[in-house]
Amino acid sequence: IKQIIAEQLYDANFEGDLKLDEQIRSLTPTKALELIKNVFQGASKLLEKLGRANNLIKCVITSAANKPLSEELLECFSDHAKMTLNSQKDPEVSSLLSDTDFSRMMAESNDVVMTSVEIAQSQCIKILTLRQQKNSAVNERLDQNIHIKLSKLVEAFAVTCEKLTNKSSHPIRASLVGQSRELVKQFHQERLTNIKLLLENERWVVAEVPADFQRMVDNIVKNCSPSEVVARKGGKNKNNPPKSTLTFNGKQYIVTSTLLLVIKIVVEYCQCVVDIPVMSKDILTKTVENLKQFNEGTFHLVLKAGAIKNIGLKTITAKHLGIASQSLSVVLQLLPWVRSVFTAQLPRTQYLLLDQINILETDIQDHMNQIFSKLITIMGDVYRTSLQNWQPKPPTPSHAITIATRQTIKLHEALNSLLQPPEVQLVFRGVFCLFRKYFEEQLTKHGLMNSGSDRDPKRHGIVGAELSHFIDSVSYLECVGDSDDIFHDIGTR
Repeated sequence: IKQIIAEQLYDANFEGDLKLDEQIRSLTPTKALELIKNVFQGASKLLEKLGRANNLIKCVITSAANKPLSEELLECFSDHAKMTLNSQKDPEVSSLLSDTDFSRMMAESNDVVMTSVEIAQSQCIKILTLRQQKNSAVNERLDQNIHIKLSKLVEAFAVTCEKLTNKSSHPIRASLVGQSRELVKQFHQERLTNIKLLLENERWVVAEVPADFQRMVDNIVKNCSPSEVVARKGGKNKNNPPKSTLTFNGKQYIVTSTLLLVIKIVVEYCQCVVDIPVMSKDILTKTVENLKQFNEGTFHLVLKAGAIKNIGLKTITAKHLGIASQSLSVVLQLLPWVRSVFTAQLPRTQYLLLDQINILETDIQDHMNQIFSKLITIMGDVYRTSLQNWQPKPPTPSHAITIATRQTIKLHEALNSLLQPPEVQLVFRGVFCLFRKYFEEQLTKHGLMNSGSDRDPKRHGIVGAELSHFIDSVSYLECVGDSDDIFHDIGTR
């Protein structure tokens, strides 16, 4: 190992008189990876030779004890040699070794291999530790691609050691856990910061959807692996310009620039857990944390109107609420794929951790329901204000009903292009229920909430005309659903 390191460092031009450990810490990440690769491969070859020598020694010991050779010992011989060696055993010939001596010498031979493997692992761990120390002369940022290659080198070396010793190589694998944890922490912090910054500057306007993002989502729908989701097929295609909506599971969604980043980041987290499965538990928690930040940030900025202060929006409109709702809906669509990726990487004993995704789903859906309730409340305020001075007098439609009708149609125009049809219907059922509530308050105020013999035909005729105007005006609106059950007995008890 020292010889390999010396040869690797010979060509490096270090300034000053640096010690060996300082030279190793001063290597660039790429050069360090090359050094570790050469050391691991050199150590593996040496240990494999030692393993073959051990088998030969144990063959001699076994033969001296006049015992049959096991398949494990004979695996390095040809078929002809195996037959010859085993055919030479003669039960009539006395053994040169007692059973006690045989067992002792076999154990000593194995101990030589075991000790050699432990020493090799110890030396390799030292090199890894040097590279992980934070006082590196090159203040480098951990590189995920290099770390993945390093993980594969460590795993290959660990497998070699396990074949020789029949013992788990936990120490060499554990040596990378600290660096893996640091890498995941760095990876996570960068993405948390990116989403936070974008959210703080998000103006909640519709963004175009580049073809690459649509392709990623299409691959997610097909339940492709993370590497397949991000794989590019060919170069840029001028025939695939950006689109105004994102198609997800056959539905059209409007998106914001922040949501596009969220989709990209979710895919990156899923690729990260495939690349570093030993950190699957931490990566799952951090994936959920990032999505939770997006959900809570959206809640604060839109539903709680934080964007008015942050970026100077004059007000939070129904359009802003609709855009926020659709962004959250896309995240909900992503979660089943995220769950499937992590299920494949987590040990069965840790499947309970997937409940974090279930809790996140519930939180996002609750947030969306609050947005829908807010949209309904906005129209409730419009109805209460416009109808508070309503009088059962001609002409019809009255100014109050005209305003209520116009604002209802305006809300539909804003939401119909933003929300999914079932969501539009949900909102407008709530809206129509509030219209009924505030209109019946006015009927009660003017003594018109009955259908008995004391009805005033003229005034009730005006009521009927007002209702007909409103109902006829909103009945043609797309996706609002059948509202007959809401309006059919309005004004009666």
